[in-house]
Amino acid sequence: MLDLRKVNHVIEIARQGGFAKAAATLNITQSALTRSVQILEDHLGIQVFERGPRGIRLTREGEEFIEGGTRLLEEAATLERFARSARTTERGRVRMGAAPASFRLFWFEVLPTFAARYPGIEIATTAETVDEISAQLQSGDIDFAIGSLEALRANGALQVENIANLAVSPFVRRGHPLDRAEEPSFEELLAYPMVGPSPADPHRQLMNNLANACNAPYSVPHLVVDSFSLSLRIVERTDAFSFAFSRYAAAPEFDETFRVWHGWEPVPPLPFHIATRTGWNRTAAAKPLIEMLEQRIRRLADDAPV
Repeated sequence: MLDLRKVNHVIEIARQGGFAKAAATLNITQSALTRSVQILEDHLGIQVFERGPRGIRLTREGEEFIEGGTRLLEEAATLERFARSARTTERGRVRMGAAPASFRLFWFEVLPTFAARYPGIEIATTAETVDEISAQLQSGDIDFAIGSLEALRANGALQVENIANLAVSPFVRRGHPLDRAEEPSFEELLAYPMVGPSPADPHRQLMNNLANACNAPYSVPHLVVDSFSLSLRIVERTDAFSFAFSRYAAAPEFDETFRVWHGWEPVPPLPFHIATRTGWNRTAAAKPLIEMLEQRIRRLADDAPV
């Protein structure tokens, strides 16, 4: 394998027109430089320089070697710059997912801030079902995912870490038959269709069990929607109910449109996770984004109404 340092020695000799000037530029002795060239010529089996009373001259093979060696050093320098920048936040690529898909709302505030702070980092996002996110993590199509990912703990190829437990609250439109300060029972709620994403574990079984116990006329959820904003529009225009993270539902403008019951006990807080491939190390590009997301989610948990 070629020693790039020796390649650089040959190029510098050709550039300076002699061993003495090149040795001074390279800050090595002339004898060491001569030995370096001899080793390289022996390794390649060619003569790079012809030595004569008037100095040195490149052979035909030497000229071709200088041309190829210059390209080689330029490419090596490019690779070194790339590796150096990959160890920093100057550049890089981050691919992340969310599941259920409606949980992408958690990066709406974080991503604009991250993109402004780290303009050299490329970001790709996807929001899918838990099963689809699991497949993309295992295939390497995404680096990490956030959301309600309890179901992935059974997969040995994936690592799931709990970030926070987020309180959830049921809500209906103002003017709904249940629009009252008194909290409804689950039986009362389940008399109406539910709109929202596919129930996330560990709430999936709880919701189904309660629906069966109440002989609910609707499946849970009855209207499967992967967009939180679309869920709001449906609830606002129908008698359907839905759930929102309590911190979002605490906004004054939310209360103007919807009746929210905070601290509703039948449904416990929802565990929020980050999932990665087992053994995956956070890259320099991914690390600050994950930290910003974790801080955002934990802040929502801390600020949730009680």
